Amino acid sequence: MKKVFKIIGIIVIVIIALVIAYQVYIVISDKVDDNNVKKEQEKLQEERRNAKTLMEYVKTHDYKYIQCENGNDCNTYNMAFTTKDFKCDALDNIKVLDNNYLITKDNEIYDISFNDLYSNNQNCKKKETNIDIKDIKKTIRGYSIISKDNKLYDLDLNEYNYSTTIELKIFDNDDNMIIFDTQPLNDYGGPTGQTNTVIALVLKSDNNIYKQYYKETYNYNTLKNEMESTAKFSKEEVYKSLAEYGNIKYISLNNYKTNDSLDYKLEENTIKTIISDKGYYYLDEVKTDECIKYKDIECKLELKESEIYKRFSKDIKFIGQQYTILSDNSVIETQYLTYPLDKDLKN
Repeated sequence: MKKVFKIIGIIVIVIIALVIAYQVYIVISDKVDDNNVKKEQEKLQEERRNAKTLMEYVKTHDYKYIQCENGNDCNTYNMAFTTKDFKCDALDNIKVLDNNYLITKDNEIYDISFNDLYSNNQNCKKKETNIDIKDIKKTIRGYSIISKDNKLYDLDLNEYNYSTTIELKIFDNDDNMIIFDTQPLNDYGGPTGQTNTVIALVLKSDNNIYKQYYKETYNYNTLKNEMESTAKFSKEEVYKSLAEYGNIKYISLNNYKTNDSLDYKLEENTIKTIISDKGYYYLDEVKTDECIKYKDIECKLELKESEIYKRFSKDIKFIGQQYTILSDNSVIETQYLTYPLDKDLKN
């Protein structure tokens, strides 16, 4: 019996020793793993701090490179490529990059897909059309095709089925670049010979926003059995100068009207983004101690120049409203240009 107890005692001791040994192994392994993770994180952080190009900067802002500390939201800084290789023969001749379209300086329209190839083994395909295109400009409806026979089409090549008299008249002047809005003083329509005043808000090639006035006259076409209109330019006045931002390629506005739709009100917080030959500008809060601390004090808004653009402008081929093409033909979301530049980025 004593021998049995002795054997059981030995087995218990062995088991306890094995458990202790396993626990020691786990502790050591965890420390090794923690050290390895820490070394990997340090390596990634060093790689991020030494980014020399925008492509490297975006790559090193993947979630695995960014460490969230003190409850900070890492999503503010995370970046990812929309595609790393955008294949399109028209990339060196871009005029407009929209969600689904690419427009060249020669006013050719391409369907685009960032994720899939077309049968030409590219991410873009030229849209065939019988429309004799004069120009493509931005209207209140989006980018529109102006044909040489003075008609207006959307980018799907469909002619607008409502009056475009004022827009076509505005674009008779090649200096008028973007139409933000058009508003009649009275309702459209009415008896033959009625004349209405229409106010338009327009960006011109001199980088000023103008308030323009047009006279639109209605006449009844008996052959077509419908009311038609003609428009005539009356006058214009500079509404806001944007010359300080350089030659503007694209601009977007926030809601800029007062309660009276004709009483335009362009203030410092009206312009949302500007893309120009000088840089990328975006509307953002200016945080002060007071507006951060007190609920009833609002932080002021102002246009800021993108720090990332200033640092990496040589790596940017084209900035679009929603997507930006980099010099290696990779594509990122344009909103990344509004992110703050890493403070620990080495020169």
